[in-house]
Amino acid sequence: MGEVLVGPAGIRVRQVELVGWPLIFARMAGDRDAVPGESRLLVTRHGYFVAFARDAAELAEHVDLAELRPA
Repeated sequence: MGEVLVGPAGIRVRQVELVGWPLIFARMAGDRDAVPGESRLLVTRHGYFVAFARDAAELAEHVDLAELRPA
């Protein structure tokens, strides 16, 4: 779903729609407000889960936005 952004140290950010495994994983990660069909920003480092973020403000808690660039 959309463009992948990459950052230093293996960071990757991708927008995912919350259906199927992303919805289940978001709820397991503590996002109790996750609703089917919404989207989140999935943050990984070297392929391992780091966080789901709702928006740029939440994303900035996990990565330096200035260092992200298109893949």
